[in-house]
Amino acid sequence: MNYLRKHVVKVLIIDAEKRCLLLFRSKSHPLYGGQIDFPGGLVNIHDSETALEACVRETYEETGITLRAPVKKIFRHQVKTKEEDITYDFYINEVISLSDLAIILSNEHAGYQLVKINELQEFNTCLTDNYIKYAINYIQNNLISLKFVTQIGIN
Repeated sequence: MNYLRKHVVKVLIIDAEKRCLLLFRSKSHPLYGGQIDFPGGLVNIHDSETALEACVRETYEETGITLRAPVKKIFRHQVKTKEEDITYDFYINEVISLSDLAIILSNEHAGYQLVKINELQEFNTCLTDNYIKYAINYIQNNLISLKFVTQIGIN
């Protein structure tokens, strides 16, 4: 058996109304089909891509959204077993209004929804993707203490 090593990045895109962008994976998606997701994907470690570069690239590929600085890492989660070593980095990016963005989904996702941060937990009950569960719990438990850019009033 091959040892699995990968690096996954996701981003919470949040606006001044404290809404975030949730994606719905297509039913044919090989991992967690039909479940919610945040924009992101795999770091191309063979091309020396950084996690931040992968986050920007994957977000654009999946949504058509170009992330603008600052894109801040808010946590890292590691899963290490005898079979795998997976690093998960989760970022945050603030925009003035998600409603003003032209969201163009890739074939990996069947839809999207703009969700108030305080309503994220409602999506956690039917998930089997433990990383997305972890991310939602982290966001819910730490959002108030996270230091965001103050220019759009998300603090």
